[in-house]
Amino acid sequence: MDKRKSSPNHKRIIPYYFPLPTNRPHQNRTFNEFILVDTDSAEISHNPDKEGNIIYSKIKILHIITPQEWNQPPHETKSFSRYFTPQNYSYYDYIEAWTNVLYLYPERHSWFIWFKKGISLKFPKWFIKWFKDFGPLPTIFQEKITEVYTYFREKSTFVSGYRLISFVASQAITWILSWNYLIITPYEGRDIKMLSRQIRIKWWKKIQY
Repeated sequence: MDKRKSSPNHKRIIPYYFPLPTNRPHQNRTFNEFILVDTDSAEISHNPDKEGNIIYSKIKILHIITPQEWNQPPHETKSFSRYFTPQNYSYYDYIEAWTNVLYLYPERHSWFIWFKKGISLKFPKWFIKWFKDFGPLPTIFQEKITEVYTYFREKSTFVSGYRLISFVASQAITWILSWNYLIITPYEGRDIKMLSRQIRIKWWKKIQY
């Protein structure tokens, strides 16, 4: 039984419980994007419609900073290379930016995502969690990609939790991400409802490998 459902009524409580990054002082879209761009971690671009509304965006993942590369306690801040308000950010801000940057608009917006070819495959554990939440699953792969992944998985020396992300990153696999809000009833027989985000991942049909 699928307990997930959407309801028109839940939309009026969304801003209270899940304010978009654009509504948070000093934690807006520009802040999150600038962290990733200024650290040379990602290339980000947006494509608006005729009215100027962003309808889809692209993010190319270039590098993931590890705690070792941060080279100082994660709560201690660093300064942006250019003037910005706020001027400083911590490693915790950097980690959160990877998630917050994706929550641009529900329903009507989508992300086109891929890894830079030749990216380092030494990913920190928190980014493995990010990939499990927002990355593609083998179920969306085309048949020939599935065959290659099966061979990679069998021959790979990567530990099990790193095999899929290592394959997707090393092969520059692309995927489409969008999201929406859902009302979830998590417990049988109890009238308890939770407002949650639903992530949707799909294959980009135009790409041919």
